[in-house]
Amino acid sequence: MDNWLFVFIITFIGSFVLVYGIGSIIGGENIEFIYLFLFIVQFSFTTTILFQILHRLKQVEKKDYHKE
Repeated sequence: MDNWLFVFIITFIGSFVLVYGIGSIIGGENIEFIYLFLFIVQFSFTTTILFQILHRLKQVEKKDYHKE
């Protein structure tokens, strides 16, 4: 995936939907918002970095394959 911003936004939105959708069913409305927000941002950055690394590895692999 070449567009890191798209991956970050989709992961960010997906994390909110997952946490608030499932969190409200399981735990009610007693959520520490700032800690949750910081966790979601950290998770989104981590996912984006992992997608960037995967994309770079695929590019290197493709270059090596074409050299042979």
